[in-house]
Amino acid sequence: MADPTNDFFSRLPRGDHPFLPDKYSGTLRVDLRVDHRTEHWYLTVLDNDVQVSRRSNQADAILQTDKALFDELVSGRRAVKAALLRGAITVEGDLRMLNAFRYLLPGTGLSRTREVRERGRRLAGEAQP
Repeated sequence: MADPTNDFFSRLPRGDHPFLPDKYSGTLRVDLRVDHRTEHWYLTVLDNDVQVSRRSNQADAILQTDKALFDELVSGRRAVKAALLRGAITVEGDLRMLNAFRYLLPGTGLSRTREVRERGRRLAGEAQP
């Protein structure tokens, strides 16, 4: 059976993340409730590079939710902002790290914002005499 959360985190350390703005650096711990236990994922973000481990160390921000919802978030079927407003996820600490995390998710729009802006600049540049 596919595990969207594991697939998502296993892909993150591979290569550059061009849609992640340079202004984000820090750590985010993701605590996922599964039955009667908690799974921990630890992200370190620095210069568009993302490292992932399974540590439960202190972090600049801690995101907490259940694994079923997180599977939907990392699959692009649910939006982080909406889940946060509904109280389905909680975040403690530096909210900028939640924003950084949103840039890493598929289908959020944030992951494509920079690409669309750059494409628009290129097209505008080509249209000038």
